[in-house]
Amino acid sequence: MEVFFRRFFSRANPERKWINPGFLAGPYLPLYGFGLWGMYAVSALSAVAMTPSKALDVAIILVIMAVVMTIIEYIAGIIFIRGMHVKLWDYTKEKGNIKGIICPILTPMYEDESINEQELRNQVNRLIDAGIHGLFAFGTNGESYALSTAEKERVLEIVVEETNHRVPVYAGSGCITTKETIALSKKAFEIGADALSIVTPFYAAASQEELYAHYMDVASAVDMPIVMYNIPPRTGNALAPATVRRLAQSAPNIVGVKDSSGNFDNMKQYIEQTAPLDREFSVLSGNDSLILPALVFGGKGGIAGCANVFPRAMVKIYETWA
Repeated sequence: MEVFFRRFFSRANPERKWINPGFLAGPYLPLYGFGLWGMYAVSALSAVAMTPSKALDVAIILVIMAVVMTIIEYIAGIIFIRGMHVKLWDYTKEKGNIKGIICPILTPMYEDESINEQELRNQVNRLIDAGIHGLFAFGTNGESYALSTAEKERVLEIVVEETNHRVPVYAGSGCITTKETIALSKKAFEIGADALSIVTPFYAAASQEELYAHYMDVASAVDMPIVMYNIPPRTGNALAPATVRRLAQSAPNIVGVKDSSGNFDNMKQYIEQTAPLDREFSVLSGNDSLILPALVFGGKGGIAGCANVFPRAMVKIYETWA
């Protein structure tokens, strides 16, 4: 049901404008709708056999009931839709506070390179049972670069379904072009991901201004928490600390950055540049050996490949410090 409403909002209401709650309450609460209109139909049929004065009394009662039921419907719609709205798009302090050990889950495959769906489900449960604070589907460790779009979507569907809201699910939706990144990010939203991890564009060299424009375009198009991903050895593009600060100031749904540069000074600068913000912003280590130093200097955790093998040990590092 939640996936249905995500798809409804993203397609029928792409600009996230407020919707008349009463409009949705009737069509999408069918039992209520059928019951109300069934009552009207029975009353109308009964009125046929009545005298004119009794029929008028029935009509007045029906009008009063219609007004009362419409008010109830509208209130129910406000409660229901507002709950969905807050859950999906309101970036509260808690929602934006990305922290802990997030595991970039491996994508298990058979020898013919088809996805081993059952083993993927097994790994989701194993990692959550070990205390992992979040799962990151098709990241570098999940070999996103080797997966087709259809495979990425299927992996995310399985991870979201099997996780079942026990921990946040992050989707790696970064592509070479802004257009592709937006399309995959929207699909991740529809499937039910909680947040996006977006790597810098790769192969084609980009200036800091171009990187800023890229992330701003994505942030404007997709109303989800975004964690930027800096891994210049693999992409050829590096997010400068000043650019990270500028993006954090400009886009409220850019809530963090993962640094896999291997340069601790760079990560420290990310922390220092974003510390003065008047909201939560998370700097995460993408290098497992730097998670503890990052925590010491104010980082919020790490996206740890080693957590696939030693999930409890990685979680213990974070929880012992935190």
